[in-house]
This record gives sequence, C-alpha cells and structure tokens, in this order.
Amino acid sequence: MGYKTGGCKWLLAGGIAISMVVFFFLYSFLSFTSSNEPSIRLNSPDETANYFFSRLFATTGDVRYPEELLSATDQFLHPRSMLGVNGYVVPVSFVGMPYLYGSVAKLFGVNVLLFITPLLAIFIPFLFYLFLRSMFSLRVAGIAALLLAIHPAYWYFANRAMMHNVLFFGLLAAAFAALTRIRGPLYTAGRIVGKRVALVFVGASLLGASLTVRVSEIVWVIPLLLLIALFFWRKNPWWAVFIFIFGFAAPLTLAFISNARLYGNPASFGYHGYEVFSFTPTLDAIDAASAAVRAEDYSSLGNAVDELYYGFAPLWKYLLPFGYDPEIFSAHFTEYFAKLFQWLVLPIALGTLLLIRKGLFHIVTVKDHRLVVYVICSSLIFFWMTAYYGSWVVQDNITNIPTIGNSYVRYWLLLYALALPGVATLFVWAYDRARWFGLQRLALVGALAAVTIYSFDATFLRSNDSLVAIAASIRDSQQKFITVRALTEEDAVIVSQRSDKNFFPERRVMESVEDFGETPLVRAMLDKGVPVYYYGLWEQDDAAYISKRYFSPYGFGLEFRASVAGNEYLYRVIPALIPDS
Repeated sequence: MGYKTGGCKWLLAGGIAISMVVFFFLYSFLSFTSSNEPSIRLNSPDETANYFFSRLFATTGDVRYPEELLSATDQFLHPRSMLGVNGYVVPVSFVGMPYLYGSVAKLFGVNVLLFITPLLAIFIPFLFYLFLRSMFSLRVAGIAALLLAIHPAYWYFANRAMMHNVLFFGLLAAAFAALTRIRGPLYTAGRIVGKRVALVFVGASLLGASLTVRVSEIVWVIPLLLLIALFFWRKNPWWAVFIFIFGFAAPLTLAFISNARLYGNPASFGYHGYEVFSFTPTLDAIDAASAAVRAEDYSSLGNAVDELYYGFAPLWKYLLPFGYDPEIFSAHFTEYFAKLFQWLVLPIALGTLLLIRKGLFHIVTVKDHRLVVYVICSSLIFFWMTAYYGSWVVQDNITNIPTIGNSYVRYWLLLYALALPGVATLFVWAYDRARWFGLQRLALVGALAAVTIYSFDATFLRSNDSLVAIAASIRDSQQKFITVRALTEEDAVIVSQRSDKNFFPERRVMESVEDFGETPLVRAMLDKGVPVYYYGLWEQDDAAYISKRYFSPYGFGLEFRASVAGNEYLYRVIPALIPDS
C-alpha cells in the first residue's frame, strides 16, 4: 500500500510538472511572437509603455528619459500611455510594474521581460489554492485553482505579458495566501511566535506591493482588510497592527516617493486631473464644520454641512472616477461576465447557493464563519468593482463588439477568480452524489476537458481579439516598422493617430489629435530642422486635401513616400512652396 501511495504521489507530481511546462508555453504564445527580432512590438500602448520603462529601469536605473523637443512641443512629443513632464517622458500608469520587472531584468537580462508574467501565471493557481485551502476542502480548493489556470480571461491576460492585471492578482493571491496561513495568535504562552509574525509582515508587504501595481484598487482593498480584521484579528496584540502597517506601507511609500519625482505630486499617477488633486479643501471643510459644532453656532451648521459636501466632492474621482450609473454597469456586467462566459453562469449560481448553505451549516454546527465571510467579502468586491469599472464607457475596438480582449475583462479578472470556488463546490457536490459505478472520475475529467477545449477556443480562435489574431497583428506591426525604419531618419518624428506602438522607441512619435490640432507643434519641430512624417490611412488625393485644409496655413504640406501596408501610407512633411490662405 505504501509503495502504491508513493507511486501515485510521484505520478501526480510528474503530471503537475509536465502541465506547468505546457502551460508556460501556452501562456507565452504572444511573448514568443512579440520577441521576434529585429523589433519587439506589443499590441497596445499600455503594454508598450510598461515594456519600455521596465527595460529602461533595468538598463539605466530610471523610469523616465529626457526629450529635448518637449519644450518646443508643449510637452506633447511622446507615445500614448506616456506623458511629458518638465522635459522628461514618464509613464502614465502605476509605477510598480516597471520597478518590479525592471529589477528582475537587472538580474537576468532584458530578454526575460516578456516571460515574467507567463512564468508567474503558472504559479499563481498554487497561491490561489493555498488561499482557498484556509476556507475550503482540498477538493474544492484544488478544482477552483485548476479552473483558474484554464479560465479564458486568465489564460488570455497571462499572454498579455506587460499588462498589470495578472501581476496584481498574483501579488494579491500571494498576500492572502500568507495571511491566511497564520493559524493562532501571534503571542501565546508568554512568547512571540516568530513564524506567524513573519507571515504578517510578508503578507502585508505583498499586499502593499500589489497596490503599487494598481493603486486604484486601494478603494476596496482597505475596506476589505478592515472587515476581515473584525473577524480574525481580535485575539492578536496591538503591536501586530504596527507590524502590518509597516509592511503594508513600505512599498507604497516608495511608490509615492517615485510619483513625487516623476509627476511633482505623490498622489499623482500621470492620469489627467489626478496630478492637481489636493486634500486642502477637504481638511478646510472638516475644520469649518468642527468649529461650528464647538461654538454651538447651529445657525451656520447648514453651511458647514454644505462645506463638507463640497469639500469631500474631490474624493469621488478616486472612489468612483467614472461616476456611478447602475444601468450602464449592469449592462456591462451582463455583457462581459454573464454572456461572454455564459457556460459558467449557471454553475456559479448553483454552486454559490450550495456554498451559502454549507457556510450557514458550519456557523450553526461548528461556529465556523469562514465560508460566510468569503461569500460576504466576495459579494462586496463584486458590487464595488462592477460599479467602479462598469460605469466607465470604454471602446477598445472599432466594432465595439464584446470580446475577451476588452478592458472590462482584465479589470474583472479577480471577479472571475472569486466565483470559481462556487463552481468547484458544484463539481464536488455532483461528484459525491453520482451513482455511476467507476464513472465519477471519468465524468469529472470529461467536464474539465470540455472546459479546457472551450477556453482554448475562446482564447486563441474565437474573435478578432483572440491570441491568434493578435499574433498576426504583431507580425504586421513588425513588418510596418521594418519598412518605415528604412524610409525615415533616426532622429525623425512620426505623427499618427493610433500607430505609435509600431514605431516607438526606434523613432520618436506624436499622437495626431482631432482636426490636426498638433500642427503648430509640427511647425515648431520643422523650425528646429527635425524630419517629420505622417502615417495614416489617407490616399494621395486625401493627403492633398489635408495639406491644403489644415497644413498650408502653417507653411507645410505632405509629400507621398510609400504605401506601407495596403491602405496605410507614409508622408514626409515638407515646406509648402506657396502657402494657401
């Protein structure tokens, strides 16, 4: 029996190891495509920026670079997802990813950058398992972790190697895996339990690090921690709070210091409007209301309430930056949660009901609140994140058809994961009640195989945002870059509406805005002797009209240089011989 048990363990370990290798390559599909020489192209401006600044930090120790033409172009000479600030180009994002990935690349070389996320992605389900194991049975936790590994949203964004979302989720899973491993008080029998104290510090530090990757999630992470503290931290000494706060604050403090250096304000992340935020009006409003209460000047109390309302109003752009519209966010949730992965909706609903019933049974029989706490916390996170991101109307593709590559899917990656224990609970419930002799395991394996096939189809093949379609787009971008690089000078600037990711960083780029509002800046670059090109969809007749309508008042026009990709064209900006008025 011992031999058989040992053999089964080795067989299981071998199967897991082989699966990890297979999934690493599946998660790296786009990374291998993007890393083809002679150019590394990525599919979005956010990914391009994260890769560029991670590489920059690895090679120079900085996450900004000087651009001498910024002053002449009103700080506008930069790709999308970047920003010009005081002569430097900086990220428009959260700085945690460039620092973390850049640090890894310092040790192992910049060639690893596109493979860090796929590598993390094969370990995150194990961390998710450890977290769930503190509340659920081995079978439920194991099946939920396996479902995470093959979930289309997770599979897809594990391939989007320079997006924040899988990294954020991984750090969050690691943090809660550490915190939920704390079994018992930190101080017992007259001594400090060092292992438990270390887990508090490690978990808090990982949680803080996750927020440096996506600081916007702090609006629900902090309330969640306070809620959990009410249930689990009552028996711990007061000094444990300071250990947790210190670990939690350390990485965030570094991020805020970096923000102050990059943007001039520790509370800024480069996004429009955030850099001008100040707590002064809020503090003044609190002070005015307090003074009215202390003075018992109840006649002015109404004014004090009004001041409080307007004083706290700026905070709403952090708490709900996209507003609050139940009709909009419910429609988005329906499209991107219920319909996009509709095969999971019924299992989630039935499994969650089973989970609630089991949690209530545990409360009554063994005074165990953990399952109910999980359901409550998950429900609150569901509502908040649905309202937070769902109220934002974003169009990621021209057709506006819901696809797996849409921003809502990556923003709600955590929600998909939190729903999986319900699905796993249903699987286990059905397995235990199956009456087919010897077919239970076959049925379970068959169900998981069907889910895997469906996920592969949804991730790799189904839409114009599928991984196969993106890989083709990346190869097209690489060819466009090779063609344009041969036709332009090294110090050239290429102006385009959405093609900056094709040419940066080998060529400087500028975004073309509505009605060619950048034309005064183009004139300024020409005056400095900088070669400027336009890249767009206009045929030569259209380019002639654009030159006459928009450019001739500034003394320049467009000269055709090449057809780059069928209906995409490159034009050189040249001085107009006879400017039209």
